[in-house]
Amino acid sequence: MLRNQAMNKDNRDLSVLLRDIDYFTEAPKVTWTSPKRLDNGALTFGYPVYHEAVDRLTDGFYTGGFFDFDYARRLNELNLNGPDDGLRYIPKAPIEDVLTILSAIIRSERFCEGEIAEAIESGVIGSALLRIKELTD
Repeated sequence: MLRNQAMNKDNRDLSVLLRDIDYFTEAPKVTWTSPKRLDNGALTFGYPVYHEAVDRLTDGFYTGGFFDFDYARRLNELNLNGPDDGLRYIPKAPIEDVLTILSAIIRSERFCEGEIAEAIESGVIGSALLRIKELTD
């Protein structure tokens, strides 16, 4: 139900997702901090340091109401199991499925740091944004 409410808005402004399309289509390398050992002996892991475009995309995604809360079920229905599957599917995907793929990427960062970095570097996010642009032009 939440998916339909978020996806069927006639007046949604997808341009908020396309503000930094140039950054994402260049598939840049994401910088990571180095792991380090603290004075108490604990080891801290490295983490990605994202460009401000990533924050604008994720903020716009949530505030614009584009998030597909049922993304896991939908990805399973589409049989999309990783970045390569997404890259093959995105060029023919309807906009709702592109938003589902982006939902999964954005949400996965909460569980595993670097998921957005992988999606940037592999070109999945850039491809998704180009597809949104193509479908809305």
